[in-house]
Amino acid sequence: MIIDATTTDDMDLTAEGLTVVDFYRDDCRFCDMLAPVLDDVAFELPVARFVKVNCSRVDGLAAAQQIQTFPTTKLFKNGEVVDSIVGFVPASVLIERIGKHLY
Repeated sequence: MIIDATTTDDMDLTAEGLTVVDFYRDDCRFCDMLAPVLDDVAFELPVARFVKVNCSRVDGLAAAQQIQTFPTTKLFKNGEVVDSIVGFVPASVLIERIGKHLY
């Protein structure tokens, strides 16, 4: 399951464990391509928490997270950024990168 965050409070980046956050925009073709891939990965790795954030609708978030390219997927472990993936990547790459930080 992927949480669709509409505010920064919905993201809860300080949550214990691994949180995978997809920062995307409405007008981004690669973001549209990544969405179903993230759905599949979230199904494969239910132990991680998945959050999607539409930076077109949450003001200032992209700047606050220092995001310049969309999509950007950040991995937060216990509140700290442990990895950042810029652009579209296949499910196998996401699973490998996320898997490194699960345990």
